[in-house]
Parts: sequence; C-alpha cells; structure tokens
Amino acid sequence: MKRKLIALFLALSMCTCSIPASANGVSVNTIGTYYGIEWDITDGVLTLGGSGEVVFQQGFPDDDTSIYPNWGYRDRIKTIVFGEGVTYADAEAFSGYPALETVVLSEGFDTISARLFKDCPNLREIQGIEHVESFNMECLSGTAMMEENPFVIIDGELRYCDISESMDIVVPDGVTRIGKDAFGNLMNLPYDFRSDELYDIEDVKFTITLPETVETVEALAFANLPALTAINIPDGVTEIGDMAFLNCLRLRSITLGKNVKKIGDYAFLNCKDLEEITISGKNVQLGKDALGVALDTEKYLKEHYSEEDYERLKEDLYSFDTLVFCRLNWFGDMNYLEADALSMAETLDVYGYVPETLSIHGCINSTAHYYAHEKGLRFVPIDKGTLALGDVNGDTMINAVDASIILTEAANLSTGGGSKLTAEQMSCADVNGDKAFNATDAAFILQYAAYAATGGTGTIEEFVK
Repeated sequence: MKRKLIALFLALSMCTCSIPASANGVSVNTIGTYYGIEWDITDGVLTLGGSGEVVFQQGFPDDDTSIYPNWGYRDRIKTIVFGEGVTYADAEAFSGYPALETVVLSEGFDTISARLFKDCPNLREIQGIEHVESFNMECLSGTAMMEENPFVIIDGELRYCDISESMDIVVPDGVTRIGKDAFGNLMNLPYDFRSDELYDIEDVKFTITLPETVETVEALAFANLPALTAINIPDGVTEIGDMAFLNCLRLRSITLGKNVKKIGDYAFLNCKDLEEITISGKNVQLGKDALGVALDTEKYLKEHYSEEDYERLKEDLYSFDTLVFCRLNWFGDMNYLEADALSMAETLDVYGYVPETLSIHGCINSTAHYYAHEKGLRFVPIDKGTLALGDVNGDTMINAVDASIILTEAANLSTGGGSKLTAEQMSCADVNGDKAFNATDAAFILQYAAYAATGGTGTIEEFVK
C-alpha cells in the first residue's frame, strides 16, 4: 500500500497542468508549456518564458478546432510579463481579459498584433512599449489606456490612434512624426472585414488636424482611410512617405507647405475624389506615381469576380478599393495589414488611369509642373501673375513653341522689322541673361525641354548656369 501511495504521488508531481494552491481562490498557481514557451501564473501574474511565439495551434485556419494555450484563470490575471525569448503573440491571444491591468514587454517584442489586448477594460499600462515598432488594427481598443488617451506617442512620434467612431481627430501638440500606419485602426470604419457588413460611406467620415510641430509623415501613415475627408499639412512638414495617403478615397483637396522636400512613391495613389493638390515648393522630389493615378475598380471586378459578385461589390466601390491594394495577413506575418508594392505596381499597369478632375497647383517650372505635364494632369500655376523665364507664350510650359517664337522674332529684328513681343515676353526670352534674345536662347530652351522630358527636375535658371 505504501508503494502505491508513493507511485501516485510521483505521478501527480509530474503533471504539467496547473493545480490551484488554494481552493478558496485567494492564491492561484499554474504552470505549463506551449510550443517552446514556458508559462507560469502566480498570484495573478502570468509570466511567459522560454523561446517562441504565442500563436494558434497548428492547423489554423483549416482546422477550426485550433485554439490558443489554455492559461486558465484568465479572469484573475492582472499582469502579463513577456520574457526576452517571447517575441510575438498572434491576434486576440490576450483579448477579453477582464482583470488585466499591466503588460510588461521585452525589448525583442516589437509588434502588437491585431486585437491583441482588445477589450481588456482595466489595462492602463504597457511597460516596454517604447520597443514596439508596429501597432496593428484594434490592438488596444476597449482598454482604459485608450479611453483616457487615444494616442500612443513615443519620443514625439505618433505610433497608434484608436478612435472607434467617426469624429474629428486632433493630434496633440509636440508630435513631430506621424508613424507608419499610425491611423490603421480607422481603415475598417466603412467596411468590417470579419462580418462582411457594408456601411453607408456618407455616414462614416472624419477629419484629422495635425499640430504645427509635425515634420515627417511616414509611409502608410494615413493609408486606407476611405472615411478621411480633410487634413491639414503643417508648414513644418518636410517629407511625406511612400503610400502615405494610399486609398484616401474621399479626400478632396490638400495643400503642402513650402518646406516639403520629398513626396514618396504612390503617396496619393487612388485618391479618387482628390480635385486639387497644391505644392508650394519649387524643387520637390516626387516619387513614382506619387500623384494622380487611380484604379479602374469596375474593370478589375469584372475580370476577377463572377457576375453575381460583381453586382454586389460594385454597390460600394469605396470599400472595395482598399482590398485591391492590400494583402490581409490575419495571422502569421508580423504586419497585420500592409500594402503589397509589387502587386500594386502590376495592378496599376493594367487598371490604372489618370483622373480627369485632378489638377496640380504649383510654381511655374517647378518639379510639380513637369510632373503634371509628364502625367497628363491639369496644371494651375500659383504664381501666374508673372511669366517664367523661357515661357515666352505664357502657356506655363517651356518647349519648342517658345524656341520657335524667339527664332521668328529674332529674324524679324535682324531684317529691320519690329518685334511683336511685350517687354515682359522679351525678358522671358533672354534665358542666358545677355540682354538679348536670339538663336542661343532658343537652343537653350530646346535643350532644357529635352532635359525636363527625360526626368530632369532642375529649373531652367539652374540648367543654363
């Protein structure tokens, strides 16, 4: 009998499952392992050690029975500590923990995935949040932390915004950078991917006001926000990242300050309602298809969906456009929602077009001017009161027509005839500044027109020098 009792005791001591230390619930102790992760619950603190990621068990999504680890006592867990070897946790792994108050992240934990701490009503503190580089959709929605301040700001960079309802958003003073996908939580306002429920786009809209302290808008900062109708770009902004306003389908006009030096690739791609964009600076670096390219969604739908699906989807093209340009990574990849640049470029080659309503407002002979000419966009000069050097006929372009006018007028003068040019036109025709206009000036104009047509971004003054 004694040997049987000893054997029973040893068997129980080898179990990896947890045993409550107290039946009355005063103190709970639980231990276990899960795909390389060792976990322990002691007095309301869940500590994750070892090495690995908290992910769905193998089989997802084909096997709907796959589940997260069963920590047990989730309604009593007040603190979660991620050890150095635990670098990631899948969407919803810790959502809906009613007692959770504090999370401690290790330095290697750099992504808070989709809905990770959603609906944890008492969560107010995340230690180590400064190490996080990516905050994915709805990761902190429904927490006390977001209710008290819906922004995560680290060292002047706005990393995450959580506004669950359409409203006007005012970013606090002192923010100097708008981080990558900072407003990604708002992209699902007009479309709920999980329920496939469509909303009336007219009922879901908001504006964003940035403080004057902002200097940089990172890649994808405002991407995929069909409900965004207006935003200000402060004069202090110097750079707008790649795809920063991708798929902002209802944004109608935007003015960039004179200090903007760079606009990234696809920055305003597929902003279909954009009627005018004003670029005050003369020498702004414009990335690939930065302005004025949209997607023929109906053509895309017809070629990729059945007639029945096409009739259903075309009723809300605002919502569908976002799906065309994005790859949804529900589980597995570090980024929950990211724009697939290669797929986007290939799609544009087939389905891209230039919107008829968009006009580029800028300085004559600026990089914006040449971009508009190259892409076939309407250009509206913001300094049209004075003719630009080389633009003899005042059509806001410097080309062979201006060279021809100069040659014709120079020939008339050389034969004793009078010039028909105004004093201002004569001044514009003297591109090399030698107090005369002649074949040399015409040659400079032709050379400059060829230079601009092949992507040159300098002004004619710089070119002649």
